[in-house]
Amino acid sequence: MRWFGKEPNSGETKATDEMHQDTPGRQQSAEERLMDRANTLAKALQEFEQAVVEAKRAAPTAGLREAEEKVRAAEKIVRDGNLGNALCRHLWEEIRTWHAWIKREDFPSLIHFDCSNVEAKKEQEGPDNRHDRFTVSFDFNDRRYTVVVLDKGWSMAPDANHKWGEIEFYAGEERVLWLNITQGFDDWWRPGSLKGFKAKDGEWMKDLITMCADLDQKMRRRIASHTENAKLDAAKNIEL
Repeated sequence: MRWFGKEPNSGETKATDEMHQDTPGRQQSAEERLMDRANTLAKALQEFEQAVVEAKRAAPTAGLREAEEKVRAAEKIVRDGNLGNALCRHLWEEIRTWHAWIKREDFPSLIHFDCSNVEAKKEQEGPDNRHDRFTVSFDFNDRRYTVVVLDKGWSMAPDANHKWGEIEFYAGEERVLWLNITQGFDDWWRPGSLKGFKAKDGEWMKDLITMCADLDQKMRRRIASHTENAKLDAAKNIEL
């Protein structure tokens, strides 16, 4: 077909068609073409970097894999068995002030589970004695137990708003549970990552759970007694 008396140039027509397909509506500016090339190169460099990192990353050794599996198994026991919460949120909250109360004449009345031969102290250590170490020992169920808490104060990590420390639980002379702990503005210590665990014969775990069950039951009784007394007092002042 002739176009105004001339045969169309097939090469020019093809190039024009391809240009319209690549940039519908308009041609890219020089700046846009430059940015496209920059983006393409940046993406290629990112992919290259990722490939290099993956290639350099050492595969975990058999020893490391075995250690990770052992830690996960212990963490499951501590977490699902509620041992971390029992130690931090129940037992320690009960005994954390014993170092200050132990010389009081009424101290026995302030103990809310069946233990005896209590020893408790507080010491300072660390840089400028800024860390507080609490040690509380007692007999329970014919066994000697010790709780050690190291309060390291407020964390210096960026944006941190908590205190941090460690808690250890000893059955006799053997440390059977060791945890990192944190404390927020609510003054409650919470269990963190696991640092050590020994299942041993399992008796210490049963004793720890029993201590906390005793504390929980006595707390419920105190609350119930307080509620009952409040109702009885209120009833004395009511006439119907």
